[in-house]
Amino acid sequence: MAEISIDREQLVARLVDLVPKSRLARIGRQPVRIAQIAALRHFGGTRIIEAPLLWGDRFRGILPEAVTALIWRFGAYEATTTMFLTRYLEAGATFVDVGAHFGYFSLLASRLVGPQGCVISIEAMPTTFCYLEANVALNRLSNVRTFNFAASDTEQTLIFRDHGVVYSSLNGITAPKGALSQSKSLGISVDVQAHRLDAISLVADDRHVAVIKIDAESSEELVLSGLAATIARQLPVVIVELGGGDADEDERAARIAALMATTGHLPFTYDGKLFHEIRHFSGLPYVNCFFLAPLHRSRMKFGVPFDGLSQQV
Repeated sequence: MAEISIDREQLVARLVDLVPKSRLARIGRQPVRIAQIAALRHFGGTRIIEAPLLWGDRFRGILPEAVTALIWRFGAYEATTTMFLTRYLEAGATFVDVGAHFGYFSLLASRLVGPQGCVISIEAMPTTFCYLEANVALNRLSNVRTFNFAASDTEQTLIFRDHGVVYSSLNGITAPKGALSQSKSLGISVDVQAHRLDAISLVADDRHVAVIKIDAESSEELVLSGLAATIARQLPVVIVELGGGDADEDERAARIAALMATTGHLPFTYDGKLFHEIRHFSGLPYVNCFFLAPLHRSRMKFGVPFDGLSQQV
């Protein structure tokens, strides 16, 4: 494993500048690269790139794929979640990345937990998994274990829809969202083996699972049901992408909150400084939701910025 020592305070300082302030401000940054991305989208072209990440690793992706485009422009993705993990994940901890995509959060977590820690990186789609494996190999990460299957509530074969590598972040078992929501194309059917993560030994019994991040394109309920025993036993912080503004997504978010409440986890958003409890799901925008157990909340000082391990949530 090639050693890269992350200066956490320096990384957070660089991330602060990436927290979205307005659409106009974001468009005004990196205009040349924005134009190149737009041209690829317009003409249907692609370009494989290797981009430097803010902490020193390299990320291999394909333009104009959305996650790759943001990393190519800024060296990071989802600044507030990156900030939280930088402040929270300790050396020696275990991070579980369900729906790892090309591996951005797995790469970050690998450096934060260090050689004594462990990253479990799960990606269902074979084409996407190839990029995940390439990024782990590119950065010579020996503490990342990659798995090419889906996480669900039962052992079964699922039919995924592969929309191509440019729209790989939208692949899943449900109807496409975002850029493909109005598309008539259903994508290519791909059979994917699914497992209950509680039923397989991904993590050694003596390891503490500190954080589970789930990005499963509206299949998060199935993933969480298959992880119920692990969550009840380990009480990790669980990060789930929720919302989107329509009634179906509001109902799904409420069901997931009810499921997580069985272990005492409550939902919060994080703005890079403060946690804000989510009390209503009607009209919830698309956000990363942080489910915090009582042991986390008892150590959180409400109204006081969460700024490091000395003030763990």
